[in-house]
Amino acid sequence: MLVEGIVAIIIAALICFWIAFALDYLPVIFGFRELSSVARTLLLIVAIAIALIQLYRFIGRRLFVSMKNHSLALLVERKHPEFEESLISTVSQAESGERFDVPIDRAMIDMTQQKAESLLDQVNSRDIVGFQFLRTSAIVACLLAASIVSLGILKFDNLQLAIKRLYMLDNQPWPRRVYLEMVGVKIKTDSPVEGIEELGQNLNPANGSFRVPRGASLTLTVRAQATDPLVPWRQLPSSCLMYYRTKEGDRGTQALNRIGSPKDGWQTYALNGSPLESILTDIEFTLRGDDHRAGPFRIEVVDQPIVTQTDLDCVYPSYLSDNDSIGWTPRSIRWTGRAALPQGTSFNVRGTATKPLKKVYVWDAAASTMNLGVVDGSNFEYPVPPFSEAINLQFYLVDSDNIVADSPHSVYVEPITDEAPDVVAQLVGIGTAITPDAILPFEGQIADDYRVQETWVELTTVDRKLPPSVQTTKEDGKLDSSIDIAELVRAGLKLTVDDGSNLGFIIKAKDYYSFNGEESNVGIGDKYSLELVSPNRLLRMLERTEVSQRRRLEQIFEELTAVRGYLSRTRPQNVAEDKRSSDAEPGDSELGDDGAQMRQQAMRIVFSQRSKLQTMKSSQEIRSIADAFENLRMQLINNRMDAEDRKQRLAEGIIAPLKAIPDGSLKILGDTIDEIEVVLKQIDKGLGGQSFEGTAKTLIDRGLIETDAALKEIDAVLSVLVKYESQNELLEIVRRMIAEQEALMKRTKDKRQKDAFEGLLD
Repeated sequence: MLVEGIVAIIIAALICFWIAFALDYLPVIFGFRELSSVARTLLLIVAIAIALIQLYRFIGRRLFVSMKNHSLALLVERKHPEFEESLISTVSQAESGERFDVPIDRAMIDMTQQKAESLLDQVNSRDIVGFQFLRTSAIVACLLAASIVSLGILKFDNLQLAIKRLYMLDNQPWPRRVYLEMVGVKIKTDSPVEGIEELGQNLNPANGSFRVPRGASLTLTVRAQATDPLVPWRQLPSSCLMYYRTKEGDRGTQALNRIGSPKDGWQTYALNGSPLESILTDIEFTLRGDDHRAGPFRIEVVDQPIVTQTDLDCVYPSYLSDNDSIGWTPRSIRWTGRAALPQGTSFNVRGTATKPLKKVYVWDAAASTMNLGVVDGSNFEYPVPPFSEAINLQFYLVDSDNIVADSPHSVYVEPITDEAPDVVAQLVGIGTAITPDAILPFEGQIADDYRVQETWVELTTVDRKLPPSVQTTKEDGKLDSSIDIAELVRAGLKLTVDDGSNLGFIIKAKDYYSFNGEESNVGIGDKYSLELVSPNRLLRMLERTEVSQRRRLEQIFEELTAVRGYLSRTRPQNVAEDKRSSDAEPGDSELGDDGAQMRQQAMRIVFSQRSKLQTMKSSQEIRSIADAFENLRMQLINNRMDAEDRKQRLAEGIIAPLKAIPDGSLKILGDTIDEIEVVLKQIDKGLGGQSFEGTAKTLIDRGLIETDAALKEIDAVLSVLVKYESQNELLEIVRRMIAEQEALMKRTKDKRQKDAFEGLLD
């Protein structure tokens, strides 16, 4: 009993050792960690509990419990059935002491006792109490002990470490053949920027965690120890694997690629594909190389820093602020993607990001330089000095997680070049030739980006340039002034006429621009070259212009006469007459009456449209002719010509009637033609019947009358022009006769002087 108990305890202890050893060491072979100290403590407690149970079961319980005769009789009966319960009956009768509740026959009891005694010689004590279990237990105990001895012989260090870890609860880890080490995680950058330290660096885990920007692609680098003088059994792993699990619960395994050959005792492995491509969620992973496992590590996806607001604190240049301190005081403007500021403006870029910032790199594309901005929490600033070229700044934000934003925040500011004033001015009532008594009136608009400082007129002759004549402009930049040439002549300006001499006329203006010592911008208007002529020659030039305008008016008269023909063709014609008309097209006879009728209706509309276009054209041209005659009249006035009757004739007999025609008779005619076109289109659609034809006829008759009225008004103006043109021809003959007489008198005088000098010499 005692031996069986000891053997049972030994077996239980050895089995618990092997189980604990397997649970602690076998996971290491497959790359898992050893059991924790808590787990090993629990295993030790379980082993002690099992040993105590065995002690109680095999020794304690048997040692203090006696075997009863009745139980022994049952045991013998079980081993020897031939007793047929005679033995247990005899033992029961003896223990009861002849005390039975029911009387029993004495002869029967004696017979049962005799039978039991006769069979006792056949009972072998070894059959009742066997040693088979003890022998088996001993063999098992010996085998288990032999396994422990074998482990000690083959792997004494392992046996010693197992005893320390399992029974002494030592935390010394099991030795590995492979050793892996995390190098780091690198964020891929498509176009790396030089000068940014955080780009291209390996991210080292803080407490086993990496923080990377959302959507980034990573490269994971791991190295394995190839040789170690202190660990002779060190070897490279057959493979390096990454076991990962995403935040959504997706799991997977990915093999790392071996990079080159071992260097300095280390072999490098890398992974740059799935699941590290365009990461959108957190990933937890471990690294395993045969019996070594590193990790767990965690990749936390965080948002990149984004600029939510950008302001430009502007200080405008002095050439603006000195001029208008209210309009160009320092101010802040919101940058909304593009901005333009006057040249010479200095500004400070202020931005606000979504995360606290560590650094802000500023790439100046124009200067090709990398600078650092000023960071204050999630705000940053960068000053820009007065500029004259486009500013292109790219802000690379580095947040408190050491994450560099994928895309830079660009701020592009264009300089508003201070343009020269725009001078739009012209001479009014002056042609290409003037007399020395002329007045040069001019008007226009002087506009500048900001404000005009000064406006002046420059006059030049063949041999000199006159001092500039400063002109005053109104608040809205309007210019309305004149220069009296006669006053300049009285002041000493010498001008010769009828010899091809010219007077140059040009208007200029300048602004307040003064950036970087540059001079103000000067705007130059149109340049005029005016020929200096005598009054008689100017009159002849104006008369020729008048003749050309009269011919234009005659042409308009002929064109407007054609409108009568167009209106006549809008009258309805029968089909037979239409086929015989000169306007009939080849093949019309093949169309039949219906086809010819449709063509006739279409042609009526076409002729009404021609009438309308010609009326509009004539109105515009008559207005142009009226303006030309008005210009002739103004030239007479501005050149101080003594021709009051001519001025009055032009104003009352020509200009006023011509201006009245487009807004009078021709406008009425145009409205009538519009009505005719509307009615003809209704007839073409088959609406109205004879009633619309009657309306069309009435309108056409009215249009013919109105055309005649307009022609009559034009003819009246032509009569005036022809009348005075004949007078001009007579005056030209008189002028020619006077000029010939003066030339003859001059030649006669010269001849007499020559003859007188010759007489003196003789």
